[in-house]
Amino acid sequence: MPTLGDGSLIINVTVGNTEVAAMLLVTVVILAAIATAVALVMGIRSMAHGGEYDREHSGELMNARVALQAVAFVLMLVGIYLLAH
Repeated sequence: MPTLGDGSLIINVTVGNTEVAAMLLVTVVILAAIATAVALVMGIRSMAHGGEYDREHSGELMNARVALQAVAFVLMLVGIYLLAH
């Protein structure tokens, strides 16, 4: 089973078609960015509403947004690496 370390995982899955691999990776990055935006909007709505819900969940929403941003960033780095090699 190929690993990400050698850069062959996506290429082998797509039978060497790098255009399909690039499209798949771009789609996943876009989905991660959308999930990040959703977490951001939920946090803003919670903060605007205030109250008990905001006090209980603001930290969780912020952590979710930061984690989703990290996932999107790592996926972009992996995509750049795989497309460059």
